[in-house]
Amino acid sequence: MVWGAISFHRRTPLVVVRRNLTAQRYVDEVLRPVVLPFMSRRPGLTFQQDNARSHTAHLSTACLSACRKLLWPARSPYLSPIEHA
Repeated sequence: MVWGAISFHRRTPLVVVRRNLTAQRYVDEVLRPVVLPFMSRRPGLTFQQDNARSHTAHLSTACLSACRKLLWPARSPYLSPIEHA
């Protein structure tokens, strides 16, 4: 799986996750090293993700507690901007 994020005039590096994306792997390989630094450098951003299990697990939501989040339906590629980037 490849993970990435975009914002106005910015993007994160792509993260290749070589195994199933568990909540622990999501926090360790995506949220802490990529998302949190990206969000902290850009105040006012809203983080959007779908409702995949690894995204909604307590471990993941606790890691993102300081970030503003936009709730989004699971499996909605037509509503997800990253699907069209």
